[in-house]
Amino acid sequence: MRQFCKEVKLYPITMLKRIWLVFTGIFRGLPFHVGYFYQHSLKPMIHRDLSATGADLTYCQLVRMVPYIKGFNSVIWLDFMDSFSRNLYNRLEKSGWWQKIWLRWELRKMIEIEKASLGLTEHLSIISEQDRASLDPERKYNIVVLPNGVDTEYFHTNEYKDEIYDLCFTGNLGYEPNIRAANYLIRRIGKRLKEDITIRIAGARPGRQLRSLNSSRFVVEGWVEDIRDVYWTGKLFVAPLFTGSGQQNKILEAMACGLPVITTSQVNNAIGAEVGTEIFIADNLRTFVAQIDDLLDDEDLRHEVAYQARRFVCDNYTWEIIGEKLEDFLRGTERIGG
Repeated sequence: MRQFCKEVKLYPITMLKRIWLVFTGIFRGLPFHVGYFYQHSLKPMIHRDLSATGADLTYCQLVRMVPYIKGFNSVIWLDFMDSFSRNLYNRLEKSGWWQKIWLRWELRKMIEIEKASLGLTEHLSIISEQDRASLDPERKYNIVVLPNGVDTEYFHTNEYKDEIYDLCFTGNLGYEPNIRAANYLIRRIGKRLKEDITIRIAGARPGRQLRSLNSSRFVVEGWVEDIRDVYWTGKLFVAPLFTGSGQQNKILEAMACGLPVITTSQVNNAIGAEVGTEIFIADNLRTFVAQIDDLLDDEDLRHEVAYQARRFVCDNYTWEIIGEKLEDFLRGTERIGG
């Protein structure tokens, strides 16, 4: 961060303290996702340090940080990134009864803080149209959609690609939606495929249960130094993501690397690729298996979809394109904020 910033200031909170903050946050009406990060004694220090910068605009990322900037006298840009309430709602639908007990409370409190945050400032942004619609279905607020971008020079096709695995999937394997997707890919999809079809799953923090699925056919790895190696050694990128929110960067990275992608409607709603030519959609086990079989059996189709997928990313999600949208947004804050 220091190469881009004049100063980087940290406010450490110990893990033991965070556990205490979650507990005390309940009595403040804070959802766990917010209480975990909010230490009230830090707020005056943060306001003081922010004021000392003399900045024209204060950027606040994620609703988790909202309690810290309430009452701060500055032009504020609140970037929700994802709709946390949408993510929680999706998790609630897929969870067991023991998880539903706390998820219902968490969802209700998250909706409350998200709604309150909408009135905090005129400068609001979010990562996808579906997240915006979830947060503000009646369009009462001017929430600008600012998606993430992809470095298409770094994530590129590899003419020397060695397709060792039939299917691949990447992601933070300590994150619940990715854990569910990885399990679904091995336990549900994998068992319905031909016995010689191989799957590679890689990402940080795989738990013991997920690591126990590792075999000669289903390879489960932890951190990979260069994630492109995963994309370049697979024939298809398969992402059975039924929960979560926001925009899935791994989908765009895989497409930029020239991989045909099969994923869910929920994921593509945030991306907007053309179904059947730039991306394939499956929302149930039968469709996932059928589309995997079709693409593995048709090399020409794989190559055509891979070409169209990369072109889609280059036309819509390069950092140059996203940077122009960001600059337009910042010009708007200048006009309103003075």
